[in-house]
Amino acid sequence: MEKKAAIARRLRLLRRALKKAKLSALLFTNPITRQYLSGFTGTAGTLLVTEERALLYTDFRYTERALDEVPSCITVSEVSRELKKVISAELKRLLSKRIGFEDATTSVAEFETLRRLFRSSIFVPVKEMVTTLRSIKDDAEVEDLKRAIAITDAVFAKTVRWLKRAKRSNHLLTEEAVSDFIRHSVHEEHGAELAFPSIVASGPNAARPHHEPTNRRLKKGESMVIDIGAKINGYHADMSRTIFLGAPSATLEHMYATTLRAQQRAYRYLRAGGRSAEKADAVSRDYINIHYPGAFGHSLGHGVGLEIHEAPTLGPKSKHRLRSGMVFSLEPGIYVPNVGGVRIEDLACTDGASCRYLSKSPKSLKDSIL
Repeated sequence: MEKKAAIARRLRLLRRALKKAKLSALLFTNPITRQYLSGFTGTAGTLLVTEERALLYTDFRYTERALDEVPSCITVSEVSRELKKVISAELKRLLSKRIGFEDATTSVAEFETLRRLFRSSIFVPVKEMVTTLRSIKDDAEVEDLKRAIAITDAVFAKTVRWLKRAKRSNHLLTEEAVSDFIRHSVHEEHGAELAFPSIVASGPNAARPHHEPTNRRLKKGESMVIDIGAKINGYHADMSRTIFLGAPSATLEHMYATTLRAQQRAYRYLRAGGRSAEKADAVSRDYINIHYPGAFGHSLGHGVGLEIHEAPTLGPKSKHRLRSGMVFSLEPGIYVPNVGGVRIEDLACTDGASCRYLSKSPKSLKDSIL
């Protein structure tokens, strides 16, 4: 699906929700939502959506950019005076009584300003409306995600080759050096952005799920968790692999095998409909707890898209029901202080009654020993 056609479809779906909620208009200022619903990637702008019209307000700096990025179904309006007053005049002209706003990203000060400008209007939170819409990816989004995932897979493969050469030459690398290599590969060779600061955690540091790379040198036989992702057109990839520079101990080998089996067990439950997200988390968590009680402390997964963490959530308290077209991570882990950690993370997509992996990097124990 061509991107501008996809945006037009998103607006049609949004208008159905607007009508169902009996709203006169929807007001969007959050950059992520604004990009999703209009295609506009500038840093200044407000999107106003009614049943009949969609208007993007921006200033002189971004007018040409907006005209190039947004589809013809959205009117671009250059604002040379105070934006809120311009929008206020438009909403008064439309006699808007119930206005939807993004409660999750609107500050108290911004909300009070809106209430002063629109004294006769009622403001209705629409967080769930937008979250639900964004959680189901259309073809254009999946293509961007696949590109980001392909770059992530390629960078990881290159990193593994580099680590093997360093091991053969007995060159002692640090966590920071590995992180720098990943960043350079994503930026310089693929022209992409990092989706987030890479996690490179070796030895005891691998027991910290969100460890920040240090100057600690890598050692043979230890586990090293590498969590990386590229970003293309605003869409994020996210993947974790655990590797070993040389043969791991029996304990680390068992931790790895247990984590991989936990992921495989969870995967079998993932499909659109029902409470499959909650079941998948329970199956993987229960399996890990048999061998390593309390060592898996985070959720099984999270949605990815224009944000690195978005709906749906796969966890013990998940309220999300998986629907066809959702893209999410599947990342069980085992973390044992003073020993190390293992995490295996892939992105997957629900496709009707089945689920398919989007990440392609190998993850067998044999592939993970360098």
